[in-house]
Amino acid sequence: MKYISLLVFTAGAATLGVELSAARLLEPAFGNNQIVWAALIGMILFYLAIGAWLGGKLADRFPHRRGLEMTITLAALGIALVPACSTTVLRWAARGLDSFSAGLLIGAMLAVLLLFSLPVILLGTVSPWAVRLAVTDLQQSGATAGRLYAIATAGSLVGTFLPVLWLIPSYGTRWTFYLLAMALLIVVAVCANAIVGFRCWPWAVCSHWRSSRSRPPRSAAVGTMARMAQLSMKTKVPTITLLSANGAASGILN
Repeated sequence: MKYISLLVFTAGAATLGVELSAARLLEPAFGNNQIVWAALIGMILFYLAIGAWLGGKLADRFPHRRGLEMTITLAALGIALVPACSTTVLRWAARGLDSFSAGLLIGAMLAVLLLFSLPVILLGTVSPWAVRLAVTDLQQSGATAGRLYAIATAGSLVGTFLPVLWLIPSYGTRWTFYLLAMALLIVVAVCANAIVGFRCWPWAVCSHWRSSRSRPPRSAAVGTMARMAQLSMKTKVPTITLLSANGAASGILN
């Protein structure tokens, strides 16, 4: 439960951190006015709504933490790609602003907002997915959901002030995106290593996923031994069963 809470907290902080960093990223080309903020907040809320719906679907289909961790990893990669992909689009916006081309300016702004669709949608899947994993008793499902959403909101509160007061002034807008992505990857790595207990993430996550899907079947020798033991108990024949290193069985009658 504590590892799920850590994932939820970090995802909430990254969501608001991306939103505020996006406003700073758009400011040189589009300014800092109410229309820009309304468009940005509206698109972020729209992406979060899609993510919440998608997270409920994925949680029912993949009710394990490995899927949640991989989703957060993809969200972190999407956040890291935003600064690199936004350079060309912001250049188009500056060209449209210089030539007073409203169509180019609006198209560039929509393109920039679409850059945030993938990471924000994936971050929106975290809370419902975490509730699905954390609920073990239906009598306490309401308390569990309320606690996780409170943790996510607390993370969002941290993500509101951390970029504005420290990350953006100290490291710049682009590095703020990179640091938010690194924070998500570090938390996923810590949680994966804490559960798996060997090697290093992401190999630990992949190995844990493979081991859970492929369990060794029961060998024929073990089944034969069990039937021999039941038969000897029924017939009351003294039988000594010797088990070799490779699992073969042999019976010796006195």
